[in-house]
Amino acid sequence: GLNMTTGKFTNLWLRVAPQPFDVTDEMVTDPEDGSLVTDAEAFKGEIELPFDIYRSEEDVETGDLSVTYSGESRTVSYKLTAAQWAIEGNTLTFTLPVTPENKDVITFSIVEGAFSDVYGNLNNAFESKVSWTFSTYAPTKEDVLGTFSYLVTLKANGNTYNLGDFTISEYTGADAEPGDVVISGLYLGEDAEDIYGYYDLDAAKFYIYRYQPLGTYVDEGDTYGVLTYNMLDQQLIEFDLTEEGMVSTTFALAYSDAEYTQLGGYEVPEGTTVFAKAAPAARKAASFKKPAVSKKSTGLKNVKGTPRKVKAFPPHHVRGERGLFWF
Repeated sequence: GLNMTTGKFTNLWLRVAPQPFDVTDEMVTDPEDGSLVTDAEAFKGEIELPFDIYRSEEDVETGDLSVTYSGESRTVSYKLTAAQWAIEGNTLTFTLPVTPENKDVITFSIVEGAFSDVYGNLNNAFESKVSWTFSTYAPTKEDVLGTFSYLVTLKANGNTYNLGDFTISEYTGADAEPGDVVISGLYLGEDAEDIYGYYDLDAAKFYIYRYQPLGTYVDEGDTYGVLTYNMLDQQLIEFDLTEEGMVSTTFALAYSDAEYTQLGGYEVPEGTTVFAKAAPAARKAASFKKPAVSKKSTGLKNVKGTPRKVKAFPPHHVRGERGLFWF
């Protein structure tokens, strides 16, 4: 009430409606989305909120957090016990209750009210879009260096083509960073210019920069350039390191004018690309109307820069198809 001496209210309580808060995929900080998990016992999922959070040890229940393993033929969920997840400050961590099967995709969920902020506001329910893949395959440096065959299964017709062999070797320049590589002989064979990329064994990823010129070739009197292209609007073209090889669904090749200033269309269009370890053999030609090895290269340009500092050419957006993939 009102203190008549001081003119101030005392013992005044104001009830504020609860304000539940969200957990989002952006708060999942470790492991990185899409990472390969090779050691289930060492796995620790980590979620960082922008404020401290708390859980009531008296109220915590088995199943407040759950993990789901999704495989080719089954999906199974496990409810985590209180001992399998913890909160410290603004960070929630959790472990895996059992070892997944090879190639299982791991996601997790949190029930509403599993924890609170300092004011007692509770979390909303959450199901992650962030995921990780469990694999008994652990890539090594030998898996990303050596001679590879460029295989592509086109989305347009489902056919698989072998576009020849090429090599990947370590980049050893003065400014080299761990994982930097040089890619030689891709698509244009001996006429191809070197392009650059790098690998991350912990994430089981391989990356190539887009818009890197491979060189030019002459077809019916006209000269065309060939560049790396990403089906996504991103600088890095991502490959997964798998037992089958390096796999990407966004890698493509574009053709341009001889000066690399205007993209004309797809040289090798959308599909699933696999860089598979090549058997010791002669370079194979593509199974097209015009074999890849018949191309003659002129006026080759060098990429200016080094693997993580590539100054790639930024031509206009790709459209159409031509080259070896006329249907």
